Amino acid sequence: MKKILAILLFTISVCSAQKTEKTIVTIPNAPGIVYEIGNGEIFESAVKIKNAKNKEEGIDAENKYLEYKYGLMNVGWKPFGSEFYEVKRKTYNLIHIEILKKDANAESEMTTVYFEITECLKEK
Repeated sequence: MKKILAILLFTISVCSAQKTEKTIVTIPNAPGIVYEIGNGEIFESAVKIKNAKNKEEGIDAENKYLEYKYGLMNVGWKPFGSEFYEVKRKTYNLIHIEILKKDANAESEMTTVYFEITECLKEK
Protein backbone atom coordinates (compact mmCIF):
# COMPACT_ATOMS: atom_id res chain seq x y z
CA MET A 1 0.00 0.00 0.00
CA LYS A 2 2.84 2.41 0.89
CA LYS A 3 4.48 1.64 -2.47
CA ILE A 4 1.28 2.51 -4.36
CA LEU A 5 0.90 5.73 -2.37
CA ALA A 6 4.52 6.70 -3.11
CA ILE A 7 4.02 6.07 -6.84
CA LEU A 8 0.79 8.08 -6.81
CA LEU A 9 2.47 11.02 -5.03
CA PHE A 10 5.41 10.91 -7.46
CA THR A 11 3.03 10.92 -10.44
CA ILE A 12 1.11 13.89 -9.04
CA SER A 13 4.30 15.87 -8.42
CA VAL A 14 5.61 15.17 -11.95
CA CYS A 15 2.30 16.18 -13.52
CA SER A 16 2.10 19.39 -11.52
CA ALA A 17 5.71 20.24 -12.41
CA GLN A 18 4.81 20.01 -16.12
CA LYS A 19 2.21 22.79 -15.88
CA THR A 20 3.32 25.92 -17.65
CA GLU A 21 3.75 29.08 -15.62
CA LYS A 22 1.83 32.15 -16.75
CA THR A 23 2.63 35.80 -16.19
CA ILE A 24 0.04 38.58 -16.29
CA VAL A 25 1.18 41.58 -18.36
CA THR A 26 -0.37 44.83 -19.54
CA ILE A 27 1.13 46.87 -22.36
CA PRO A 28 0.89 50.68 -22.38
CA ASN A 29 -0.15 50.89 -26.05
CA ALA A 30 -2.92 48.30 -25.52
CA PRO A 31 -5.10 49.90 -22.81
CA GLY A 32 -7.55 47.56 -21.12
CA ILE A 33 -6.03 44.40 -22.62
CA VAL A 34 -4.51 41.85 -20.28
CA TYR A 35 -2.09 39.24 -21.55
CA GLU A 36 -1.70 35.97 -19.70
CA ILE A 37 1.67 34.89 -20.99
CA GLY A 38 3.21 31.46 -21.15
CA ASN A 39 6.15 30.99 -23.47
CA GLY A 40 3.80 31.16 -26.48
CA GLU A 41 5.46 28.20 -28.19
CA ILE A 42 2.77 25.52 -27.80
CA PHE A 43 -1.00 25.44 -27.32
CA GLU A 44 -0.74 24.85 -23.56
CA SER A 45 1.47 27.92 -23.06
CA ALA A 46 -0.16 30.24 -25.58
CA VAL A 47 -0.39 33.97 -24.96
CA LYS A 48 -3.99 34.41 -23.79
CA ILE A 49 -5.62 37.70 -24.70
CA LYS A 50 -8.17 38.94 -22.17
CA ASN A 51 -10.60 41.87 -22.21
CA ALA A 52 -10.70 42.34 -25.99
CA LYS A 53 -14.27 43.32 -26.90
CA ASN A 54 -14.34 41.62 -30.30
CA LYS A 55 -12.30 39.89 -32.99
CA GLU A 56 -10.85 43.14 -34.39
CA GLU A 57 -9.67 44.28 -30.97
CA GLY A 58 -8.19 40.82 -30.44
CA ILE A 59 -6.20 41.02 -33.69
CA ASP A 60 -4.97 44.48 -32.71
CA ALA A 61 -3.96 43.10 -29.29
CA GLU A 62 -1.95 40.33 -30.97
CA ASN A 63 -0.03 42.89 -33.05
CA LYS A 64 0.56 45.09 -29.98
CA TYR A 65 2.00 42.09 -28.13
CA LEU A 66 4.30 41.22 -31.04
CA GLU A 67 5.50 44.84 -31.17
CA TYR A 68 6.04 44.77 -27.41
CA LYS A 69 8.15 41.62 -27.69
CA TYR A 70 9.93 42.03 -31.06
CA GLY A 71 9.77 45.76 -31.94
CA LEU A 72 7.93 47.54 -34.73
CA MET A 73 6.35 45.49 -37.51
CA ASN A 74 8.54 45.42 -40.65
CA VAL A 75 11.46 46.76 -38.62
CA GLY A 76 11.96 44.17 -35.85
CA TRP A 77 9.71 41.47 -37.30
CA LYS A 78 7.30 40.77 -40.09
CA PRO A 79 4.40 38.33 -40.36
CA PHE A 80 4.40 35.64 -43.00
CA GLY A 81 1.20 33.78 -42.22
CA SER A 82 -1.24 32.64 -39.60
CA GLU A 83 -3.48 29.68 -38.86
CA PHE A 84 -6.51 29.15 -36.65
CA TYR A 85 -7.10 26.02 -34.61
CA GLU A 86 -9.71 24.86 -32.16
CA VAL A 87 -8.35 22.59 -29.44
CA LYS A 88 -10.38 21.45 -26.42
CA ARG A 89 -13.03 24.15 -26.99
CA LYS A 90 -10.45 26.93 -27.17
CA THR A 91 -9.56 28.91 -30.28
CA TYR A 92 -5.96 29.64 -31.15
CA ASN A 93 -4.31 31.89 -33.71
CA LEU A 94 -0.79 30.85 -34.61
CA ILE A 95 1.11 33.75 -36.12
CA HIS A 96 4.26 32.92 -38.07
CA ILE A 97 6.82 35.70 -38.02
CA GLU A 98 10.30 36.42 -39.25
CA ILE A 99 12.47 38.15 -36.66
CA LEU A 100 14.56 40.62 -38.60
CA LYS A 101 18.23 41.07 -37.75
CA LYS A 102 19.90 44.47 -37.76
CA ASP A 103 23.14 42.96 -39.09
CA ALA A 104 22.77 42.41 -42.83
CA ASN A 105 25.02 39.34 -42.63
CA ALA A 106 22.95 37.62 -39.93
CA GLU A 107 20.23 35.19 -40.89
CA SER A 108 16.68 36.08 -39.91
CA GLU A 109 14.95 33.78 -37.47
CA MET A 110 11.51 32.26 -38.10
CA THR A 111 9.18 31.54 -35.21
CA THR A 112 5.51 30.94 -34.45
CA VAL A 113 3.71 32.67 -31.61
CA TYR A 114 0.61 30.92 -30.22
CA PHE A 115 -2.28 33.14 -29.11
CA GLU A 116 -5.36 31.83 -27.31
CA ILE A 117 -8.17 34.05 -28.59
CA THR A 118 -11.32 32.29 -27.39
CA GLU A 119 -12.45 35.29 -25.32
CA CYS A 120 -11.91 37.70 -28.27
CA LEU A 121 -14.46 35.86 -30.39
CA LYS A 122 -17.31 36.47 -27.93
CA GLU A 123 -18.97 39.80 -28.67
CA LYS A 124 -19.38 41.83 -25.49
